[in-house]
Amino acid sequence: MRLAGALFWFWMARGDFVEGRRWLEEALAAAPEPTYERARVLVCAGAMDLRTRGVREMTALGEQALQIMRGLGNRHGIARGHERTRLGS
Repeated sequence: MRLAGALFWFWMARGDFVEGRRWLEEALAAAPEPTYERARVLVCAGAMDLRTRGVREMTALGEQALQIMRGLGNRHGIARGHERTRLGS
């Protein structure tokens, strides 16, 4: 999960949105626990979705990340989750 999240900016800079999204999806499938790392990867996957699939998909992932961050009490993460869900409104 951490490796996939760390490579996010590499994939973004290279424009490898489909490849990056595939790795992020595999990481999310392998670790379904509601952790900070999962929420972070959900936000990264949402950013990839914005470029490849659309706003609706990004917003759905942002909502999942927001729920996790609320459960963890992470204020910065809650703000990031709101950022992803508001873009789709």
